[in-house]
Amino acid sequence: MGGIPSTRLAGAEAPPAPPRRKGPPGGRPKLASSYHRAIRRIARRRLFHGSQKQFPVGFVLKPQLGGYAHLPDEDIARVEEIIERYRPPDKISRREAVFMVADPEEIDSAGGYDDHIYVVEPIGEVEVSDLSWYTELSVYWIDMPEDEGRRLAEAYWSGEPFRDPARSLFEYRAREAEVVEEVDVDNQESDGVR
Repeated sequence: MGGIPSTRLAGAEAPPAPPRRKGPPGGRPKLASSYHRAIRRIARRRLFHGSQKQFPVGFVLKPQLGGYAHLPDEDIARVEEIIERYRPPDKISRREAVFMVADPEEIDSAGGYDDHIYVVEPIGEVEVSDLSWYTELSVYWIDMPEDEGRRLAEAYWSGEPFRDPARSLFEYRAREAEVVEEVDVDNQESDGVR
């Protein structure tokens, strides 16, 4: 991976122009390494993904047809259908997303596997939603009027925090994510991340 990463979180502002160093004669000047690291932190947020499978560094995760959003469970399928029905057209479908969290300790709470935990760099657009809106819908959808289901689905897609901040759990979605490293599950740390 060379150059400045192109992935940006919505709302992330670009820093001022980079300081330049002299490169080889006739070559492109190189970015100063501290600036390059700052750009990477702003432009490519490192997130965490849990899986039952082991992947090598550099592996590109893609949505899985056997993933949570595709499970044959009737209750999950109904909630996913409600969420999808109210998805704005510019948002990534849950059926076409790789799911990530900001803290590896949130993987289990977010419904992910913790057999293998990876530091990942999202590729392309990254969206965030408070999973607590989804959870509330999944608990009450059977007895819920349609307009309440719509309100919860729209709140999920909006990215707004859940009404009870203590219950908020943010998930990040991208169409792909690259494995940067595997987290040592016993120590819950990865090189240079925590």
